[in-house]
Amino acid sequence: NNSTGGSVPVDAGAYAPAGENLRSWMAHEPPEPQLQEWLIELLLAARRGEEALAVIGTLLPKTPTDVVKALIWRARGYALVERGDDAIKDLTGLLNEGFIQENAAALAQVRQEILTLLVDAGDAQRGLDLCDRWLAATPEGDRVGRFGVLALKRFVRSAAGREEEALALAEQFLDLQPHDPGLNNDIGYTWVDRGEKLERATRMIELAVAAEPLNAAYLDSLGWARYKQRDFAGAQKYLSRAVQLRKGQDATIYDHLADAEYRLGDRRAAREHWRQGSFQSRCAR
Repeated sequence: NNSTGGSVPVDAGAYAPAGENLRSWMAHEPPEPQLQEWLIELLLAARRGEEALAVIGTLLPKTPTDVVKALIWRARGYALVERGDDAIKDLTGLLNEGFIQENAAALAQVRQEILTLLVDAGDAQRGLDLCDRWLAATPEGDRVGRFGVLALKRFVRSAAGREEEALALAEQFLDLQPHDPGLNNDIGYTWVDRGEKLERATRMIELAVAAEPLNAAYLDSLGWARYKQRDFAGAQKYLSRAVQLRKGQDATIYDHLADAEYRLGDRRAAREHWRQGSFQSRCAR
């Protein structure tokens, strides 16, 4: 779907100067948690798994939140060095901890990480099986909990390319949560991209943008809806806003903006943004 956006990608060339600066700062000062965290995220983004794991091993988590963050980072590092089973083992073990069971947001975060790792490893079916187990363990009366698990199941179906199943499930959710921004955006974008139900889809996306006006993915959806309706100036307006945001540094959003600019006759801007989109695509690989 078009809801998650992404962090700014870092390729090997972009990593070098930033990594050197961080290591230099850490060498001349007592290790600061913030510098360690920046370095870990940079190493993971640059796909330097062994180096990331070495830095993660120096962390001293002080709170349950710190523990969750460190274990998620370690799982991502394991996945980069082909230790996917260790990553899943760590995170599934974390699900049994009391402080995770008592914190709905942390529980959802860890489950999402597990499913993402499985999907990336090409094992979506195992992710769906886990969702079914989690759903069976969630009481019928826990509507919020069950909704959360079903949303995770929709994510796996979509990531596995089972778009029709994911869309059908999302439409069922929308009947229960008609004003949910994420659902309105996801379903609306899917319809827009297919050229279906454009007027209704646009209204749904407008609802999402009204709720979260600085959400790059939602702005992209609205820009693309305008494009599909041949309102190229309107498309440029929203897509230009999207790429100004950190999470708008995304290949698809740049491509959408370039398409709108091309239609408006601004070939120079279109070429530049197609180039930016190509760069973002290469970095994300």
